[in-house]
Amino acid sequence: MRLAVSGCDGAQAALVGADSEAKQIALKQAEQAEREIDADIRRLDIEKREIEAALRALGKDGLGEQLALLEGQIAATEARLKSMTLEAQAARLLHTTLADAQRETKDRWLAPVRERSAPYLRLIQADSDIVLHDETFEIEQLVRNGVAEPFGSLSVGAREQIAVITRIALADILREAGQEACIVLDDALVNTDEARLERMHLVLGKAAQNQQVLILTCRERDFLQLGAPIRRM
Repeated sequence: MRLAVSGCDGAQAALVGADSEAKQIALKQAEQAEREIDADIRRLDIEKREIEAALRALGKDGLGEQLALLEGQIAATEARLKSMTLEAQAARLLHTTLADAQRETKDRWLAPVRERSAPYLRLIQADSDIVLHDETFEIEQLVRNGVAEPFGSLSVGAREQIAVITRIALADILREAGQEACIVLDDALVNTDEARLERMHLVLGKAAQNQQVLILTCRERDFLQLGAPIRRM
């Protein structure tokens, strides 16, 4: 209030000698400024009391406790993040190690099957190879003369022949590992035409050189040329 009054007195003193209209305008401006300053002081005083009341409600100790609590939560979260990061790294390493081991295991199985099946495949189709699925070990493709063909797109007879040859290859692998296996075929070549059947006779004859092959069939004439003993039931 004192500052406002002083400002008003200074303005009045500065207007000494001025005309009456200028004095009136200056006086009104000074009075208006005084009122605005006085209102601003009251407003600031109210805000000050409200802030002081809020601080008293919260309390200095309460703010410190909240800050300490937040800092503790942050530290705990950072520790948990560090632990989870280590766990994630360990999980990735384990996954990579297991994937490598699984791939090596698959290679140990898939490569020998392809190798053992090759001599039999050559008896029915020169320059041919099979491709097994990495996950399921199922026959995925037949490669003939460098052209890969999906196994499912082959004729029923061709699929029968490839399946029999793959079984023989697996039996060879087991035998070489010391596990004798008997190959049992139950009408496995019923959809094979005569020309292909003659070649499959060669495949079966080659397989029978090293292991027992039993053929269950109601089509005896298909295997008369095989030269194998026949037992009728």
